[in-house]
Amino acid sequence: MHYRARFWILITMMILASGCIIYRMVSLHILQRDFLLEQSNARIRRVVNIPAHRGMILDRNGKPLAISAQVTSAWVNPQLFPATQENLHALAALLDTSSWKLKHALQLYHNRSFMYLKRDIPPDCGAKLQALDLPGLFLEDGYKRYYPESDVMAHVVGFTNIDDTGQEGLELAYDKYLRGVPGKKEVVKDRRGHIIAELNSILAPEEGHDLTLSVDSGLQYLAYSELCRAIEEYQARSGSVVVLDVKTGEVLAMVNFPSFNPNHIDNTHDGRLRNRAVTDQFEPGSTIKAFSMTAILASHKYRPTDTINTSPGWMMLDGNVIKDVSNHGVLTVSEVMTKSSNIGFAIMATHILDDKIYNTFRDFGFGQSTYSGFPGESAG
Repeated sequence: MHYRARFWILITMMILASGCIIYRMVSLHILQRDFLLEQSNARIRRVVNIPAHRGMILDRNGKPLAISAQVTSAWVNPQLFPATQENLHALAALLDTSSWKLKHALQLYHNRSFMYLKRDIPPDCGAKLQALDLPGLFLEDGYKRYYPESDVMAHVVGFTNIDDTGQEGLELAYDKYLRGVPGKKEVVKDRRGHIIAELNSILAPEEGHDLTLSVDSGLQYLAYSELCRAIEEYQARSGSVVVLDVKTGEVLAMVNFPSFNPNHIDNTHDGRLRNRAVTDQFEPGSTIKAFSMTAILASHKYRPTDTINTSPGWMMLDGNVIKDVSNHGVLTVSEVMTKSSNIGFAIMATHILDDKIYNTFRDFGFGQSTYSGFPGESAG
């Protein structure tokens, strides 16, 4: 009887255990199937960004001044990456660095889950990194900006940062127009976080718009060459050249010295980044006399044939000495202009109301922005 009871107890326990297993199997495969599939997909399916191609910047003839090339960025999760000597050597060889530097960096970031190894890697190098199939190593596609005209167009075009966002020049002024809108896609990742399949595109990326300038790259190069020659000849510290179409007002060339290489800006001094042609104020010198003469003639106090005595070639005005290059003697108003006589203009200006001259300058646009679109433009 004792053995029979033990037998039936054992049978009962086996039946109960089998029933529990069967119930669990039914629950997993039928009752909880949708929930478990959803949880599984959540662990292997991911939505990732698709980078948008930044628009090109072109000169008036369609010559590229700024273009984007596809690159790859590599990063690791230090908590998942096995920093063995073999893995470090393999990475160092592809990333053009030393295994010691990689090991040191991983030690500094050992409590973090993200560390860039290198950005803007050529696609072929990215493919070799992917082939290593290392846990905790991840790759991300993107774009890098290149500037074929280098320092010749640097201040006009400007540059972007490592995230492809405009920082200076027209890259900054027209950043929203150029950069586009990233897309999104659903992918399947393996247990190491590597993309093993692309399921579908959720949102296609919108490419940035191309920007065509009025600048002529041929004239730009000529202007830059002549500016560099003049800087060397006169031992100047800086200089600018702006070439305009007098009929349309279009900027055909704009160069500055010193300049910089927008392809390599890491060690560029901030002073070189400044577009002096639009940010710096300068005294116009004798070129202002044409506008002063307009105010003088418009006042009707002088006619072109009226005479002005500029002898003895200098005069005192408000405690300042004003000189001509030589004693021109008596000049007509027209000759005051052709001789560029400082004394002649000073004498006539004292008979014209200050606001008349000021308003004339304002009417010609002095002290006002040209709305050229360049960042940091001075109103003058």
